[in-house]
Amino acid sequence: MRFYSTTTLRRPGASGIGHSRNSISVKLMIFLIEYNRREGRLVTFKVFAELERSKAQNLRLEIELDLNRRKIDHEVVLLQAASEAALHRTHGRYFKDPRQILDSLIAQLDRSVKMLQQE
Repeated sequence: MRFYSTTTLRRPGASGIGHSRNSISVKLMIFLIEYNRREGRLVTFKVFAELERSKAQNLRLEIELDLNRRKIDHEVVLLQAASEAALHRTHGRYFKDPRQILDSLIAQLDRSVKMLQQE
């Protein structure tokens, strides 16, 4: 069973005092990612509840110390998001291979060029 904490986000300009319609509650999760930059490959992916933040931080430190001892150059990060889908949207490079990233960048560039041509 996984427990998630709830964080209240306020809309811009909202004071948060007596204005419940100006805020939304979001259950946040913590994601630990170990990523091999050279190979463009996800090595470790673990999910923690907000209440497990210190556990996630300790594991991140443990992994980084181990990688450092073994002289392995991987990126190790803790990210917070409402869902794994949200994480994929905001940090997609961790979940795509180099070819998919390149294809995505080319598509974005094509869209930008078309928009400029229409002006």
